[in-house]
Formats: sequence, C-alpha cells, structure tokens
Amino acid sequence: MAQDALLKAIEEDARAQAERIIEESEEAARGIVKDAEDEVSGIRAERLAALAQRLERRKASLLNGARINTGALKLRARLDVIERVLALTEERARGTTREEYGTLLNRFYEELEKKWLEEAETEPPIVLVNPEDAGLLDGRGIEIKTDPGVSIGVVFTSRDGRKRYENTVSSRIRKARGEMVMEIDRLIFGGPPDG
Repeated sequence: MAQDALLKAIEEDARAQAERIIEESEEAARGIVKDAEDEVSGIRAERLAALAQRLERRKASLLNGARINTGALKLRARLDVIERVLALTEERARGTTREEYGTLLNRFYEELEKKWLEEAETEPPIVLVNPEDAGLLDGRGIEIKTDPGVSIGVVFTSRDGRKRYENTVSSRIRKARGEMVMEIDRLIFGGPPDG
C-alpha cells in the first residue's frame, strides 16, 4: 500500500510537471507567435510605407508629365490660332479690290526701290511680280519679269542674280513674325501662356 501511495504521488507529480511543461510550452508558443506576428506586422508596415512612397513618386511623375503635356497642347493650340490669323492676314491682302491691291503693290515697289538705292545699287533692278500683277506696275520704265512664285508683292534682283530684295506680304510677315505673334497672342489670349 505504501507503494501504491508512492506511485500515486509520483504519477500526480509527473502529471503536474507535464501540465507545467505544457503550459510553459503553450506560453512560449504564444510568445513565438506574437513575436512572429509583430515581425510580420513590422515588415508589412515597412513594405506598405515603401509602396506608398513609390506610388507618391509615380503619381508626382504622372502629374508633372500631364502638366507638361497640357501646357504643350495649350501652346500648340495657341500657335495654331496665331498661324491661322497670320494666314488670314495674307488672304485678306489677296481679297482686296484690284484698285486697292494696285495701290499696295506700288507702295511695296516704292519701298523696295528706296532700299535698292540706299544700298548704293547703281544698275537698275529686274523687277519680279506675279503674272497677274504685271500690269499694275506699268509706266515706270523698268524691266518687269513675271514669276508665279512671287505672291502679293514685288522682288528686285540684280542682273547677275546675286542680290535679291523682297517686299511681299509673306516676307513682311516673316520679318515681323516675332512681334506679330506676341501682339496676336496678347490680343486674343491676353498674353503669354501660363505654365
């Protein structure tokens, strides 16, 4: 009987030790799981923060690209409108009456003649005009040649062809283009485009 009591005591002691070991193991397992969850949570937070930064940089890049493209489109649209205005200027000169056009052509001739003389050109020029315009400069005692490439104006050339002075609507537009573009932009759009 004493052995039974001893065995029972050993069994109870073993059971108690087993329960303590199980509890300690479960506690250790809970600690390991909590540490793992904390580590995973930290890794997740780091990755989310890194991803958020990448997304912010990408968003900023896309926004900047969109702003640049928008500015380019606005500028292109403005320049298209300005080009149409310049083309209409030339068209308007073509649309004048024959009498008004003759006055304009003779004024272009006189301006070019003055420049020719100021440049100390001693020989008389050959005057090039559009075939439709030749009759508008008659009676000046000059050699006139028709050239279908000359439009709305006159061109003086030296006999050897080395010197060429042009006074046409398109040449005047080319010369004054920068100022005209700024003025048209100011009149139509109120000034230079905002970025």
